[in-house]
Amino acid sequence: MRAPVLALACLVALSGLARADDDPKPGSPEAKKKAGDLVKEASSHWSDKDPKKCRELAEKAHELDPESFQIDAFLGSLYDVKLGEPEKALESYDRAIRSLVGATKDGEKRFKADVIARKGDVLYSYKDDLEGARTCYESSLQTVALSTTADKLSNLLHRLAGQAKDPEKKKKQNAAALEYAEKAHELVAYMTQDRNARVHEAPPDAALAEPAQEDDQDRAGLREAHGHGFLEGPRPGREGSGR
Repeated sequence: MRAPVLALACLVALSGLARADDDPKPGSPEAKKKAGDLVKEASSHWSDKDPKKCRELAEKAHELDPESFQIDAFLGSLYDVKLGEPEKALESYDRAIRSLVGATKDGEKRFKADVIARKGDVLYSYKDDLEGARTCYESSLQTVALSTTADKLSNLLHRLAGQAKDPEKKKKQNAAALEYAEKAHELVAYMTQDRNARVHEAPPDAALAEPAQEDDQDRAGLREAHGHGFLEGPRPGREGSGR
């Protein structure tokens, strides 16, 4: 009898250990906290030669907090820049964009604009989908006008102009390219007046008496974005894809 009893005791012990190691319910406060810790750890492995650990941690974070647009955006950038997996990058960027539909806070709108532009980068660089990329860049600029996006759109329009067979269409494309190049220049010039700003965005409407105020949650979202490498400085090259 001792053998069956011992076996049962071992099973009970192992079952208790498994429960202790179980992850919290996805989307719960505990899961979101753990997901935040995991994605911070994933960020620390971004520069690893082998991105396996970074990927493992980020994907686990997504499982725990599947509605986090910050984690989706981080995953999109990971698939895009480090792993060279454009389909997965587009899926992740699209999830982040859908999560931000209807966003009204300044920080979330800036984040959304950046993610839409990154989706355009994937369409442009991996798929050579110029019109798709153009739509993304234009949508990004309509959300929040960032100087980097205006510059990308200008370069894209120059390329489209070079491919145009119709002289009138070529002329319009070149004119639009020049317009966005000038817009990018204006945005950079505007933002140099505020060294503390994180993004090169359009000046506020002159009709507004004062700039919109951000609450604590909005600022927290910006800090999270900053931690994931969004909205700050030039974009790194696609290391994993060799692009």
